[in-house]
Amino acid sequence: MPSHNRHPSVTYVFRRYLPWIALTMMIYVSCAVIIVSLAVVVKQVAFAMVALIPLALALLALLRYRTEAVCIQGDLLILRYGVLAVRTYSLPLWTCTPDYHQQLMGRMLDYGTIRVGAGASPLTMHQLADFTRLRTLIMSRQSAMMSTQTQRRVLMIT
Repeated sequence: MPSHNRHPSVTYVFRRYLPWIALTMMIYVSCAVIIVSLAVVVKQVAFAMVALIPLALALLALLRYRTEAVCIQGDLLILRYGVLAVRTYSLPLWTCTPDYHQQLMGRMLDYGTIRVGAGASPLTMHQLADFTRLRTLIMSRQSAMMSTQTQRRVLMIT
């Protein structure tokens, strides 16, 4: 319950792991090129329209990268997600207990998943880049708030 933000002007933004987004987009665009090539070979214009599906999926992957993020601003953990209807949840760091998950590949490439309980259902953000820094930043902010709160209690008692 700190009454002030320790670093109100500094905002740390953590997005999805960019190489996975780029790989996903390359796969979708490659599928679209293959479908268009097959449409030219079989001389079916309607078949080329199917290529719009992987192109739309590539655009969706890019939009998700641009709109989904975990931000730390002062004493707040801010979660943004959604493509068309972007939702933002701001949680005080001293009340939230995030759950961190990293698989073997995530440990090697430093990305992972964070789950934060907000409301009735927890929010999960997958494949966040710079995951070790995110985890240490949250833990250091929480421990700093706890020590400040403990110091205030000691001053109030004496």
